Amino acid sequence: DNKNFYLPGEVLGEIEEVKKKYSLTDVKLGPGLILKNTKIYTTLCGFLTSNNSTTIWLVNSSRIYVPKLNDFVIGKIFKVRSDEYKVDLGNSVIARLSAVAFPNATKKVRPELKVGDLVYAKVSQVNPSIDYEITCCDVSPTNCSFGPLSSYDSYLISISIPLAHRFWYLLTIDC
Repeated sequence: DNKNFYLPGEVLGEIEEVKKKYSLTDVKLGPGLILKNTKIYTTLCGFLTSNNSTTIWLVNSSRIYVPKLNDFVIGKIFKVRSDEYKVDLGNSVIARLSAVAFPNATKKVRPELKVGDLVYAKVSQVNPSIDYEITCCDVSPTNCSFGPLSSYDSYLISISIPLAHRFWYLLTIDC
């Protein structure tokens, strides 16, 4: 069974089966795949792709990015409030970023962000009927550098989803 195209809800198999079938040394799931119990399921239709013998994901022709739980995002601050920031994640997706959702931040000590600043964050809550929530605190042992990005000589550009996937999976960081 060398099936490469999948529909939403299909089962790829148990983790160990998938490792063996696709010659993976470890299994990291990318877009379009979820782990439920010990089985890997598809959430999108698309072609199964892998890289560096650890990561697999589905490539589809989606043109609109919809943030998912634990996605890494770059957003632009567009509103500053006393206790939170409103962040534009693109494609009309708005996220809340608590003023204390930064490493070592407290109610009195927190970053001084202004409108137009960029932040690298992780999606911590997904509810499409209200604003998404993001955080700059990393509780995993990977020690990713979430937080404000330098605004000097920086540019934020929009790219296609397939190109973003290609860049992400070319990176060797383990975030």
